[in-house]
Amino acid sequence: MEHLLSVNHIYFNLITKLLLSYLPVLLFLGCSLNEPDPNCNITEPVPFEALEMDDVRCMLQNIDENEEETSLIIENRDDFENFISCNGEITEIDFEDFFILAGRTSLPVCGRLKNQEVSLNCGKIGYHIEIGKLVCHKPTDVFYFAVIPIAYREFPIEFRITKNE
Repeated sequence: MEHLLSVNHIYFNLITKLLLSYLPVLLFLGCSLNEPDPNCNITEPVPFEALEMDDVRCMLQNIDENEEETSLIIENRDDFENFISCNGEITEIDFEDFFILAGRTSLPVCGRLKNQEVSLNCGKIGYHIEIGKLVCHKPTDVFYFAVIPIAYREFPIEFRITKNE
């Protein structure tokens, strides 16, 4: 019985020493994970081109028309032809070098795309869309498209839509 108590005491001491030796490491890692990343203060603009040209307009098709907002990432020619329709010819897109962020916002009143920007911050792509509401009472779909270099596809993408008066 005395031998059994001695073995239990040895295991207890060993476990206590291990916990005490790893506790500072765990506390350090826990604190460092909660600290803000210093690179998150830097926002880098991402180069992009609008899909539409002066007299050519594009829209989304084959989407759920009941959804107020639709966001798509188009990565190949088949998806382009399935989801995007334009009323004229646009410049050919090489999907080995580019991908497209596309979206639609339905408004109960008239609206238009005021501004769009793409940026990289904290390891995420932010597609910022600003929609302006116009003075009329006709429901409107606002479409937006950004053609982006494929090098940025590795990042998660967040669509951020702002509707202004």
